[in-house]
Amino acid sequence: MYTEYYGFSDDPFRLSPDARFCFKHRGFSKAKAYFQYALKHGEGFVVVSGKSGTGKTTLIDDLLGDLEHSDTLSVRLESAQVQGDDLLRRVAFAFGIEANGLDKATILNLLEGRLQERMRHHQKTLLIVDEAQTLPASALEELRLLTNLRLQGRPLLQIFLVGQEALTELIRTPELEQLHQRILCTCHLEPLPLEDARNYIAHRLQCAGWSGDPVIEADAVRALHHASQGIPRLINKFASRLLLHASLEELHRLGREHVQTILAELSDEQLLKSSSSSERQPPFNQDEEVEIADIAMDAELCWNLVYEPTPMGD
Repeated sequence: MYTEYYGFSDDPFRLSPDARFCFKHRGFSKAKAYFQYALKHGEGFVVVSGKSGTGKTTLIDDLLGDLEHSDTLSVRLESAQVQGDDLLRRVAFAFGIEANGLDKATILNLLEGRLQERMRHHQKTLLIVDEAQTLPASALEELRLLTNLRLQGRPLLQIFLVGQEALTELIRTPELEQLHQRILCTCHLEPLPLEDARNYIAHRLQCAGWSGDPVIEADAVRALHHASQGIPRLINKFASRLLLHASLEELHRLGREHVQTILAELSDEQLLKSSSSSERQPPFNQDEEVEIADIAMDAELCWNLVYEPTPMGD
C-alpha cells in the first residue's frame, strides 16, 4: 500500500532477504573479504556467525551472485539436525549424486570422483552450509573429513560455515578440535551502529526509488535504531510498519512520535519484545539532527573496503 502512495518502485523494507538491497557496511564487507581470501587460498574452513536478522543470508546471496559466472561451482546447503551419514547424503545430492541405497564408502567414492573431475578442469568447488549451528558434532566432523579429499596435494572442496552465535561455541568444543585447527578465519556480524543504521535506511529507500517523500527525521531514525537494537531485519520490520502508518495517515514528514505510535501498536499486537520498548529511548542529541534526506546526498553509501584477514590462531 505505501509503495504506491509514496511512488516507490519496490518495497524498501521487505522482511525476506533480497540481495538487490544489499548494504555493504563495514562488518558485511569484512566477512565477504574473508570469504574471498579463503577462496583464493583454496583450503580451510571459514566461519561467519551472527544473531538472527543480522544479514547472514544476504551475505551468502551476495557472494553466490558474484560467483555465478566464475569457475567456482557453489552449492548451498540449508542445515538441519541430521547426523553425519545423513549429512553426507545431503551433500552428495547437492552435487548431483543419487545416494539413495548406497553405503557410505560408495557415496564418498562417487563424490570424490565428481570433485576430482572438476579440479582436472581447473574448476573450484565450494560448499556453503547455512544455519550450521543446528548440526551435531558428528555432522561437523563429517564435513571436516570431506576436506581430506585431495588431488595432487590440493583440497577438492572448500567449506564455509554460516550460523548463529552458538556455532562459534560449538566448534570450540574438545570433540571438534581437529575442525577448529582447520579454520582459516572467523567473522562475527554485529548489529548496526547508529550511523550505519542511518545509511542502511537511506540506501534501501534509494534502491526502491525514493525521491525524498516521506522525510524521515533524525529522531525517528534514532528511535528505529534503538527499538531494533541495530538488527537489520527488525529495522525493516519497524520501518515498514512506520511507512504503512504514514501512508494511512497521509503523512510526509515522520518523527519520533510516529515511531512510538507504531511501536505501541506492535506491542498491543504482541509483535514487540519488551527489550524493544520505546520507553527506554534515550534523549535525542540535537547535535545529531541530520535527516535521511541529507544522508542520501552521499553518492555512494556502500563500502568498498579491502581487508587483510587475520588467520585464526591456535
